[in-house]
Amino acid sequence: MLAHYLLAFFLLACPPHEGKHEQIEAATEALELAPQNLGLRLARAEVYLLHDELQACADDLQLAEELAAGDLAVQLLRARLQLAQKQYTTCLRSIDQVLAADLEQSTRLIALRLRAACLTAFVDSAAATEAITAKATAAQMVAAAEAWSVLIAAHPQPQPDWYLTRANLQAHSPRLAILGLGQGLERLGNVVSLLLRASELEEQLGLTDAAVARLQILADQSVRKETWLTRQGAVFQRAGRMEQARDYFERALSAWQQLPEKRRNTFSMQQLLSEITTGLEVLQNA
Repeated sequence: MLAHYLLAFFLLACPPHEGKHEQIEAATEALELAPQNLGLRLARAEVYLLHDELQACADDLQLAEELAAGDLAVQLLRARLQLAQKQYTTCLRSIDQVLAADLEQSTRLIALRLRAACLTAFVDSAAATEAITAKATAAQMVAAAEAWSVLIAAHPQPQPDWYLTRANLQAHSPRLAILGLGQGLERLGNVVSLLLRASELEEQLGLTDAAVARLQILADQSVRKETWLTRQGAVFQRAGRMEQARDYFERALSAWQQLPEKRRNTFSMQQLLSEITTGLEVLQNA
């Protein structure tokens, strides 16, 4: 049934160059011809969910459940609706019911990703609630990070953002977060976002040389070096290693001066020049 639902959604919910109303109209017209078609019913519910029309989505899901109670596609979409409604505990219960079944790998991966997203949203919600204790929040962060680890281990093509989300959830244990980012870099290659986050965490731990080395990887794989040289200089400066900071800022300035005039005059490059000259001025006055 899940395959039929996905096909129906592909055909009806995502026609090229069409907006919400056209998508809903197409699904509604199809349902008028086949009101008992579960795939079409779920496809329209999906469109409603994607456009935050949660009550309309719930109404279609209710009808879908009457057509096929216990269907996996229905349960998964119900869990997504519960997540959108911020019903995190109920959402987790729904997902765990799905995961308890004998699933195809593709369906299992969808459920695992949804579970990790739900636990992360739960953490974000708890962090914004004063009534939640720090201990409870920490436990939720551990559970959410573990959910991302399970998804990453199971998925043939994990996304860089999954590693970043897990690392953010492990902020209470930066060495563990760095280890996880390292696993991502080993598996995915030198992804910029992962290298930057690892560098930030290493700097927080006082591992200045390691933090600079991460930035050097980015410099080595970049045609233009001025941005990374500036960042390296700033890391050394914050660590109180002034001679090395001066060396990197001067190299950054030299690289900046070699840029074409049109490039130097862009807003981003003028901002970078300001960072470089400010860094050198601070060092001169130190």
